[in-house]
Amino acid sequence: MDIKEIKLLTNCLLEQKEFYTFKLGLTVVKETKKSFTVAVGLSKLTFSFSDNVEKPYYHFALGISKDKYKEAKDWFKQRVTFNKVNGKDEFFSKLWNSQSLYFYDPAGNIVGFIARPIRNSPSILHKKDFCNKDILNISEIGLPVYNVPEMKDFIIHSFNFESYREGNETFMPLGNEEGLFILSKIDRVWLGIK
Repeated sequence: MDIKEIKLLTNCLLEQKEFYTFKLGLTVVKETKKSFTVAVGLSKLTFSFSDNVEKPYYHFALGISKDKYKEAKDWFKQRVTFNKVNGKDEFFSKLWNSQSLYFYDPAGNIVGFIARPIRNSPSILHKKDFCNKDILNISEIGLPVYNVPEMKDFIIHSFNFESYREGNETFMPLGNEEGLFILSKIDRVWLGIK
């Protein structure tokens, strides 16, 4: 599944724009007085100002080709502080065949970068050091819900989705290695929270 664009709310639009454009070097592709959109590889990330929701925050992950993981970690480490859980700042999943790291953006979003062996990855051709152009896409977006099994059934039947891996009552990934909806029960703690 390709995630073409995600649109998120924020109370700190200017800080978000500075972070994603100056710190991470992403290119603004659209801007208004109340929103901006940056290119994230093949995806787009839009932040819109909101004063109706107090401190909205999200979890999403940027996709990195597995062959660039070490270089990506070094590149991000110069720009962000990684979140540590039980003293570790990186997480390997044999089941998901992935490595990931997490950090907060200025709005408190839990942003990850996740490396998987992605087919037809353009970064495989890019032999130089990692740079912002090696961010492939938005790989995951978290969707907190009250009832994970019910929402899973609704999405699968309404949009012809498939389960990515086994889930449970509190957590269910839908999609594939190129893009995932991560259904999570409202009160479940996200991996990567300090």
